[in-house]
Amino acid sequence: MNETKGQLPTGMEECTILFIECEKGHGRLTATNWIDHGCSTCQLEKFEKEIAELKERLGMVEEWSENCHASNLSGEMDSLRALLLGGE
Repeated sequence: MNETKGQLPTGMEECTILFIECEKGHGRLTATNWIDHGCSTCQLEKFEKEIAELKERLGMVEEWSENCHASNLSGEMDSLRALLLGGE
């Protein structure tokens, strides 16, 4: 046991290693003296969802730009604004 404790970095000799499980069942290791930043798996899933939504919006903007008519620029800008803000 003392040999194992000797391998720990300074400041970790007296802390306890914990296994934490989030609401979705993802597990992670942490320690009593570490800052808890939440579940990294849930955070990654959230970012992946946001990226997918942004890619979808980008596709809508690209489609909009292909069908944009300069003769109705004011109306076109309104439709682009609606796309970017989540409207139809």
